[in-house]
Amino acid sequence: MKSFQDKVNEQIEKEISLQHKLLKWGVILLVTGYIFRLFIS
Repeated sequence: MKSFQDKVNEQIEKEISLQHKLLKWGVILLVTGYIFRLFIS
């Protein structure tokens, strides 16, 4: 049986990893857009 604290910790870890994925994709999109603009101009 998991304690409430364990459940909370699991939820926090899920949210953090999700934020890391979003952050990574945001950076990739930013860099891609920047390179794209360099080529167009």
